[in-house]
Amino acid sequence: MNTTVKKAKSILDKFVKNQLAGGASQPVMLWGPPGIGKSDIVKSVAQESSIELRDIRLAQQDPVDLRGVPTVEAGQTKWATPSCFPTDPESAGIIFLDELSAADPSIQVAAYQLLLDRRIGEYIVPSKWMIVAAGNRAEDNAVSLPMSSALANRMMHLELHAEPEEWARWASEHGLDPSLIGFIRFRPEMLFAPGENCERGWPSPRSWTSVSKVLEIGLDDDELSPCIAGLVGDGAAAQFLAYRKQFRALGDVRAMMLDPGKPLKLNDRKPDVCYALASALAYWVGRGSSPEETSLLLDGFFRLSMSLPATFAVLAMIDVLEKDKDGVLSEQMTAHPDFTAWQARFGNNLNRRR
Repeated sequence: MNTTVKKAKSILDKFVKNQLAGGASQPVMLWGPPGIGKSDIVKSVAQESSIELRDIRLAQQDPVDLRGVPTVEAGQTKWATPSCFPTDPESAGIIFLDELSAADPSIQVAAYQLLLDRRIGEYIVPSKWMIVAAGNRAEDNAVSLPMSSALANRMMHLELHAEPEEWARWASEHGLDPSLIGFIRFRPEMLFAPGENCERGWPSPRSWTSVSKVLEIGLDDDELSPCIAGLVGDGAAAQFLAYRKQFRALGDVRAMMLDPGKPLKLNDRKPDVCYALASALAYWVGRGSSPEETSLLLDGFFRLSMSLPATFAVLAMIDVLEKDKDGVLSEQMTAHPDFTAWQARFGNNLNRRR
């Protein structure tokens, strides 16, 4: 059974909290294609739980790297604990065995003891450390070696798949370029689309995140095109750049939010244009450089979102509420004089979508 990235993160977070509270340990294996966010899930859970993360790339290890270098003490052979493993019994964290499915069988054997007994040789994993593994599937055109049934049977397996709307919410929360968010909503099948030639760039959550970073650099259009193609491939790049041209034709959305006198260039209500405007509104609201500017951006959000069809107005509002972790912006939204009118018009749609 497949699960989304968001759901897998929630599951892993609860398993970590259970172990920190003294509950039973359960090793977890995250399966999924390259670029879907397996490593990011583990890093986020560790950061949000304020615990350590030991990231061990098994495909780059030798058996001695896990078991340690042998030494002789008082006529007996002992194995020095590798520095990648935690030794403080009071510490807490996640031991992340990344690239497990790409590891040599001899490494998988060493990992088997770690997962089965929570130890390797004389080394014992501290009780508040959870073991999580990750790997690519054989069908992903990535390095993937057979895993023994004994090793597989020691873990709980979560198969991840990319969910476009979930990713769009994450992207909005993390401030990715609004034209990119609008594009993925307009063409959700482009979020993850490995082609026949996976030796070059192809669309994935990771590569689209990289596209957003490239957009921040300020490249000219003729420079931007090959860079984006190098990240997501020629076809996806052409489609995104065509969408971005439509996005830019809207004009400066931020300026329109700040100035009621600037007209909105929404001559039609085609889905691509509406996705573009909804993403831009959610991106800019709350990004004022002063209290006065923040207030004007709020005014602009309500004024312009009221011109959108219900589906897109609600998308913009949900993005704002999802990214508002401390609740300050949500309080400002609900206290705004136009919120009552907005809720009367779109409230039923909002309740159904959340």
